[in-house]
Amino acid sequence: MKKIDVVILGAGPAGVTCAIYLKRANIDFVLIEKGSVGGKVNLTADVDNYPPFKHISGVDFAFALYEDLLHNQIDVQFEEAKEVKRENDDFIVTTDNETYQCKTVFFALGTKDLHLNVLNEEKFLHKGISNCAICDGNLFKGQPMAVVGGGNSALEETLYLSKITDKIYLIHRRNEFRGSAQYVSMVKSDPHVEILTPYVIKECHGEEKLSSLIVENLETKELKTLNVAALFEYVGAKPATDIISFKEVLNEKGYVKVKIDMSTDVPGFFAGGDVTDKKLRQIAVAIGDGANASQSIIDYLNSRK
Repeated sequence: MKKIDVVILGAGPAGVTCAIYLKRANIDFVLIEKGSVGGKVNLTADVDNYPPFKHISGVDFAFALYEDLLHNQIDVQFEEAKEVKRENDDFIVTTDNETYQCKTVFFALGTKDLHLNVLNEEKFLHKGISNCAICDGNLFKGQPMAVVGGGNSALEETLYLSKITDKIYLIHRRNEFRGSAQYVSMVKSDPHVEILTPYVIKECHGEEKLSSLIVENLETKELKTLNVAALFEYVGAKPATDIISFKEVLNEKGYVKVKIDMSTDVPGFFAGGDVTDKKLRQIAVAIGDGANASQSIIDYLNSRK
C-alpha cells in the first residue's frame, strides 16, 4: 500500500488543473486515469466556446492538457479506480494495479454514457452502434448514419458526421432541441441532415452488423424504417460514482454534492467536473472546479498538520 497526501481520480480538465496547482504548491499527490488524458474531451469534435481558442478540435485540446502535464513534470498513473472508502480520517483508494492510503481525494471521474435499451441494441454495440462519432464515424464514411439525442453532443456530432457522408438522420423524442441555438441553426440548414422529431427508436436490426432502425413518431404513432450503417447515441449520462462506498456525498441521481469550495460533507473528500451536481457541464467550469479544489485541498492538508 502506498501512502500519499492526495489522490486525484480522473485526468480530464478538472483533474489536470488540480494536479498542476498542487504540483506548484509542492503537494505530494498521484494522478490516476484509466483512459486518455482529457477524458471525454477526446470524444468531442470541436471546442468552440473555450477562451482563448477560437476553434480547436477536442483531440487537440486534450493533447494540450497532456502537454501541460509534461511541462509541469506530472506523471499519470494509467490505472482504473475500483473503490474509494474511508478509513478513520483517511481514504483507501483501490485500483486494478495498486492500493493508496491518502488524506485527501479529488474525485473527477466524470460520467458514463447511457444507452436506449431497445430491441437488439446490445447485439449491435460496437457493431454499428456507438457513443463516439469521432472514434467510429470514419468506419462508415459515405454510408447513411443516424444520431439520436437533443443536446449539444448530438448536434455537434451530427455536424461532424455530415462532413463524411451525404445522409444523416437526427432523431429526437421532443420537437425542440436542448442544445445551443447556434448548433440547432447549423443542423437545420445542413443539406445532409434529415431531422426526425418527435421520434423514438423502437428496434435495431441487421445480421452481423446494424443495417436498419425502426422509429416511431410519438404524435402519430407512425413507424418508419431507416436503412443506416451506424447509430450514434447521445441520450444522456450517469455519474461514475459507483465506486464510492460512502453514499452520503451523493444526491438522488448519484452526482457528488459539493459546496462552493468543492468540498463535501465528508472531510477531505473533494470533487469537480461533470461528476458533480451542477447545471452546466463544460470545460471552462471543470477547469474552474479543479483550480478551486486545489486551494481547498491545500487548506485542508494544512489543517491536519
